[in-house]
Amino acid sequence: MGFTIYATEGTASRLNRCGISSTTVKKPKEAGTDGKGETTISVMEKGLISYVISTSATGRQPERDSVRMRRRAVELGIPCLTSLDTAAVLALSLESRFDEDNVELIDIAHIAHGAAGGGLEKMEAPKDIEIPGYVLQEQTFHSPEFA
Repeated sequence: MGFTIYATEGTASRLNRCGISSTTVKKPKEAGTDGKGETTISVMEKGLISYVISTSATGRQPERDSVRMRRRAVELGIPCLTSLDTAAVLALSLESRFDEDNVELIDIAHIAHGAAGGGLEKMEAPKDIEIPGYVLQEQTFHSPEFA
């Protein structure tokens, strides 16, 4: 799709093993004082990043590089995705080449109140979406309280 993928060392290694080329950048704390090499923050500040995918499961500790990176992305107006499901669907959407000129918009507030005026039969049901190499999982929750 024409994107350059920038990734920290561990992520870049994994992507490369899967046949996805990427450019390695350092975490901010790895930058050192020599000023050599790009960091996750510096490539964002240079305008080289369109989307940030950060799936850190370590919480909201402000001193962590992942938190600093997500905060800087928000400050710069860069969309930050924290779920691989969301990133996969974004990739599918970008690949489809749909835009505001060739997509019908639907007001979901009308759907919620039963006022939708048709047109939904043209929409794909989520079970029909296929992302090569990725499985979207439907979660079903069972609770004895609602049985």
